[in-house]
Amino acid sequence: QLRTSRGNEPLPTALAPQGMTVVYSVLETQTVIWISTETGRVTRRVPVGNQRVTQLVREFRADLDDSAKSAELYRTLILPFADLAHRQRQLTIVPDKALHALPFAALRDAAGRFLVETHTIEIATSPVFDSVSEVMSRDASAVIIGNPAIPAEYIQELPSLSAAQREAGTIASLYPS
Repeated sequence: QLRTSRGNEPLPTALAPQGMTVVYSVLETQTVIWISTETGRVTRRVPVGNQRVTQLVREFRADLDDSAKSAELYRTLILPFADLAHRQRQLTIVPDKALHALPFAALRDAAGRFLVETHTIEIATSPVFDSVSEVMSRDASAVIIGNPAIPAEYIQELPSLSAAQREAGTIASLYPS
Protein backbone atom coordinates (compact mmCIF):
# COMPACT_ATOMS: atom_id res chain seq x y z
CA GLN A 1 0.00 0.00 0.00
CA LEU A 2 1.30 3.45 -0.89
CA ARG A 3 0.76 6.30 1.49
CA THR A 4 1.38 9.64 -0.09
CA SER A 5 2.02 12.94 1.53
CA ARG A 6 1.32 15.82 -0.78
CA GLY A 7 1.83 19.46 -0.11
CA ASN A 8 4.41 21.37 1.83
CA GLU A 9 4.77 19.37 5.01
CA PRO A 10 8.05 20.31 6.73
CA LEU A 11 10.56 17.66 7.65
CA PRO A 12 10.31 16.69 11.29
CA THR A 13 13.03 17.79 13.68
CA ALA A 14 14.28 15.72 16.55
CA LEU A 15 14.77 17.53 19.83
CA ALA A 16 16.23 16.03 22.95
CA PRO A 17 14.39 17.01 26.13
CA GLN A 18 16.57 19.45 28.14
CA GLY A 19 19.08 19.32 25.36
CA MET A 20 20.19 20.39 21.98
CA THR A 21 19.86 18.76 18.59
CA VAL A 22 22.66 19.47 16.11
CA VAL A 23 22.05 18.60 12.46
CA TYR A 24 25.00 18.75 10.07
CA SER A 25 24.85 19.18 6.31
CA VAL A 26 28.27 18.83 4.69
CA LEU A 27 28.14 20.63 1.35
CA GLU A 28 30.77 21.07 -1.34
CA THR A 29 32.23 24.30 -0.02
CA GLN A 30 30.77 24.64 3.48
CA THR A 31 29.22 22.81 6.38
CA VAL A 32 25.85 24.03 7.59
CA ILE A 33 24.96 23.33 11.21
CA TRP A 34 21.37 23.60 12.43
CA ILE A 35 20.99 23.83 16.18
CA SER A 36 17.64 23.32 17.92
CA THR A 37 17.02 23.91 21.62
CA GLU A 38 13.89 24.40 23.68
CA THR A 39 14.19 28.14 23.05
CA GLY A 40 14.57 28.10 19.26
CA ARG A 41 16.65 27.30 16.22
CA VAL A 42 19.93 28.75 14.98
CA THR A 43 21.94 28.13 11.82
CA ARG A 44 25.72 28.35 11.70
CA ARG A 45 27.90 28.00 8.60
CA VAL A 46 31.50 26.90 8.52
CA PRO A 47 33.61 27.46 5.36
CA VAL A 48 34.89 23.87 5.39
CA GLY A 49 33.46 21.64 2.66
CA ASN A 50 33.03 17.94 2.03
CA GLN A 51 36.55 17.18 0.80
CA ARG A 52 38.28 18.70 3.85
CA VAL A 53 35.77 17.25 6.33
CA THR A 54 36.24 13.79 4.81
CA GLN A 55 40.03 14.15 4.98
CA LEU A 56 39.96 15.31 8.62
CA VAL A 57 37.67 12.47 9.69
CA ARG A 58 39.78 9.88 7.86
CA GLU A 59 43.04 11.17 9.37
CA PHE A 60 41.57 11.42 12.87
CA ARG A 61 40.16 7.88 12.73
CA ALA A 62 43.59 6.62 11.67
CA ASP A 63 45.10 8.08 14.87
CA LEU A 64 42.58 8.91 17.60
CA ASP A 65 45.43 10.22 19.75
CA ASP A 66 46.13 12.99 17.22
CA SER A 67 45.26 16.00 19.37
CA ALA A 68 45.81 18.45 16.49
CA LYS A 69 43.21 16.72 14.29
CA SER A 70 40.84 16.39 17.25
CA ALA A 71 41.19 20.10 17.98
CA GLU A 72 40.65 21.06 14.33
CA LEU A 73 37.52 18.92 14.13
CA TYR A 74 36.28 20.43 17.40
CA ARG A 75 36.89 23.97 16.11
CA THR A 76 35.13 23.14 12.84
CA LEU A 77 32.14 21.16 14.11
CA ILE A 78 31.51 22.06 17.77
CA LEU A 79 32.95 25.53 18.43
CA PRO A 80 30.50 27.28 16.05
CA PHE A 81 27.69 26.56 18.52
CA ALA A 82 29.69 26.24 21.76
CA ASP A 83 28.13 29.48 23.01
CA LEU A 84 24.79 27.64 23.05
CA ALA A 85 26.08 24.19 24.03
CA HIS A 86 27.58 25.26 27.35
CA ARG A 87 24.02 25.64 28.69
CA GLN A 88 22.99 22.16 27.50
CA ARG A 89 24.03 18.82 28.94
CA GLN A 90 22.50 16.59 26.23
CA LEU A 91 23.68 16.81 22.60
CA THR A 92 21.78 14.85 19.96
CA ILE A 93 23.94 14.86 16.85
CA VAL A 94 22.59 14.10 13.38
CA PRO A 95 25.70 13.59 11.22
CA ASP A 96 26.03 13.86 7.45
CA LYS A 97 28.35 12.09 4.99
CA ALA A 98 31.81 11.42 6.50
CA LEU A 99 30.60 12.62 9.89
CA HIS A 100 28.77 9.30 10.31
CA ALA A 101 32.23 7.77 10.87
CA LEU A 102 33.42 10.43 13.32
CA PRO A 103 33.65 9.50 17.01
CA PHE A 104 32.28 12.83 18.27
CA ALA A 105 32.86 11.79 21.89
CA ALA A 106 36.63 11.75 21.23
CA LEU A 107 36.81 15.40 20.11
CA ARG A 108 38.72 17.64 22.52
CA ASP A 109 38.08 21.27 23.35
CA ALA A 110 40.84 23.88 23.81
CA ALA A 111 41.33 22.75 27.42
CA GLY A 112 41.90 19.17 26.28
CA ARG A 113 38.58 17.83 27.61
CA PHE A 114 36.76 15.21 25.56
CA LEU A 115 33.33 16.29 24.35
CA VAL A 116 31.85 13.35 26.25
CA GLU A 117 33.26 14.80 29.49
CA THR A 118 31.10 17.90 29.17
CA HIS A 119 28.02 16.54 27.37
CA THR A 120 25.93 13.42 27.08
CA ILE A 121 26.08 12.57 23.38
CA GLU A 122 23.50 10.75 21.31
CA ILE A 123 24.02 10.07 17.62
CA ALA A 124 20.72 10.02 15.72
CA THR A 125 19.71 9.09 12.23
CA SER A 126 18.63 11.71 9.76
CA PRO A 127 15.11 13.11 10.25
CA VAL A 128 14.49 12.17 6.60
CA PHE A 129 15.40 8.54 7.34
CA ASP A 130 13.10 8.56 10.35
CA SER A 131 10.23 9.89 8.21
CA VAL A 132 10.82 7.24 5.54
CA SER A 133 11.02 4.52 8.19
CA GLU A 134 7.73 5.65 9.69
CA VAL A 135 5.98 5.57 6.30
CA MET A 136 7.45 2.15 5.48
CA SER A 137 6.28 0.78 8.83
CA ARG A 138 2.71 1.42 7.68
CA ASP A 139 3.03 -1.24 4.93
CA ALA A 140 3.69 1.22 2.13
CA SER A 141 4.82 -0.32 -1.14
CA ALA A 142 6.98 2.69 -2.01
CA VAL A 143 8.25 5.90 -0.52
CA ILE A 144 8.70 8.65 -3.05
CA ILE A 145 10.30 11.93 -2.05
CA GLY A 146 10.29 14.61 -4.70
CA ASN A 147 10.50 18.07 -3.21
CA PRO A 148 10.79 18.05 0.57
CA ALA A 149 9.77 21.26 2.29
CA ILE A 150 12.73 22.57 4.25
CA PRO A 151 11.91 25.66 6.31
CA ALA A 152 13.82 28.74 5.15
CA GLU A 153 15.40 29.22 8.57
CA TYR A 154 17.31 25.99 8.00
CA ILE A 155 18.76 26.62 4.58
CA GLN A 156 18.22 29.49 2.19
CA GLU A 157 20.40 28.61 -0.77
CA LEU A 158 18.58 25.49 -1.95
CA PRO A 159 16.00 26.09 -4.67
CA SER A 160 12.67 24.29 -4.81
CA LEU A 161 12.86 21.00 -6.70
CA SER A 162 9.68 21.43 -8.76
CA ALA A 163 10.82 19.07 -11.54
CA ALA A 164 11.57 16.39 -8.95
CA GLN A 165 8.12 16.97 -7.47
CA ARG A 166 6.52 16.39 -10.89
CA GLU A 167 8.62 13.23 -11.38
CA ALA A 168 7.60 11.95 -7.95
CA GLY A 169 3.95 12.57 -8.84
CA THR A 170 4.36 10.62 -12.07
CA ILE A 171 5.98 7.70 -10.25
CA ALA A 172 3.35 7.82 -7.48
CA SER A 173 0.60 7.51 -10.10
CA LEU A 174 2.04 4.08 -11.00
CA TYR A 175 1.16 2.82 -7.51
CA PRO A 176 -2.56 2.63 -6.80
CA SER A 177 -3.52 3.98 -3.39
